[in-house]
Amino acid sequence: MNLFGFDIRPATTADFPQLCRLFAEIDALHRRARPELFRPPQEPIRDSGEIEQLIAGPDSAILVAEDATLRHVVGLAVVAIRETPGTYHRPAQRFPELDTLVVHKYAQRQGVGRMLVRAAREWSAERGFASIELTVHEFNAAAQAFYAAVGFRTATRRLAASVLS
Repeated sequence: MNLFGFDIRPATTADFPQLCRLFAEIDALHRRARPELFRPPQEPIRDSGEIEQLIAGPDSAILVAEDATLRHVVGLAVVAIRETPGTYHRPAQRFPELDTLVVHKYAQRQGVGRMLVRAAREWSAERGFASIELTVHEFNAAAQAFYAAVGFRTATRRLAASVLS
């Protein structure tokens, strides 16, 4: 798929260095906002075996946006099928989750994020799912606004409180 000079395609293992640079960007954002939750990474940023497994699937994929002229990866979306165990009142569930979405600063506001979300939705539909889920941190108002603009709605809310209130 090519739109506005960007191609969306499945990642390959050859993309590993560029994927790590993008993961480093999203990791830094999370560390700045929630240092109590996110620690500085050990090198390398991501384990190549973990990335290879996500790429290989079949229940996961890394989709990339590549600058069609420079042939440089400018965005990525990690999508994976998750499972929740059943309980006495709720059956076990399988659902696709948009686990990570990051677009390099120079490519933001050019439709890349929308294209990656569309590709993640298509990936999910090809596997027979009617919807896709994601989690976004409360501090990330920009991401919340983006996801609302592309059709995501709050389904549940997870709250936290200090145990020493």
